[in-house]
Amino acid sequence: RMSHVASVALERAQRERVLRQNEKKFRMVVENAQPVTFMIDRDGTFLISEGEDLEPLGLEPGEVVGKSVYDVYANNPGLIEAVQRALDGEYVDEKVKVEGLIFDVWYSPFHDDEGAVAGVIGMATDITERRQAQKELREQKEVLQTLFDNVPGMIALIEDGELQMINEHLKEVLGWSEEALDGPTDLLERCYPDPEERQRVLSVIEEAPDEWTDEQPKTKEGNRVDTTWKNVHLPDGRTLGIGVDISERKARERELRDSN
Repeated sequence: RMSHVASVALERAQRERVLRQNEKKFRMVVENAQPVTFMIDRDGTFLISEGEDLEPLGLEPGEVVGKSVYDVYANNPGLIEAVQRALDGEYVDEKVKVEGLIFDVWYSPFHDDEGAVAGVIGMATDITERRQAQKELREQKEVLQTLFDNVPGMIALIEDGELQMINEHLKEVLGWSEEALDGPTDLLERCYPDPEERQRVLSVIEEAPDEWTDEQPKTKEGNRVDTTWKNVHLPDGRTLGIGVDISERKARERELRDSN
């Protein structure tokens, strides 16, 4: 019996030591992480609040521990609602605005031994700069598209070997205005069905900055239209192809040759 008691005590001590080691490792990871890691009990009290992304909020790691989430974020009903949903047993993943900053936050309920929700654990990442960059990119694209659609010529934007944007005039020349296209790449594939021909056209656009090139894309009706293109390489690495429909001129040249 003495031996058994000693064995049980030793096993328990080992488990506690492993638990302490794991807790230490967990805290080390949490305290040195960029995103905010938090834990809230079933009453809404913060048990853990760590992470470098607390700094933009004017908070220190651990500062809100022991305080109620309902008090700390009383002026943020969206955040309170998300916490409450998690406390009701729902996994929540959404964008939350806090102090003018945008966070990508997930909340996950954790349960006690009886299966009841014991609280919420979650992580919040400051994505304000990324969202701002996306907004600026979206606005730039809208401006560029407006410019594209009001230029009396065919325009195509190439980036990293792929067709990214096209203007309405290009679609009109090729006869695709009334049919939905699955993006610019789809138009390129329809105009140049042969993969080798398609790759050759892309290479010409990207690699010939000062040359005019005559290409014959395929129209919606299956015909070839005569076009001539000028390449403009932008400072950011993208390439603009600026085209003109020269079908009438080519037709007159053919008529002239035939008459002679």
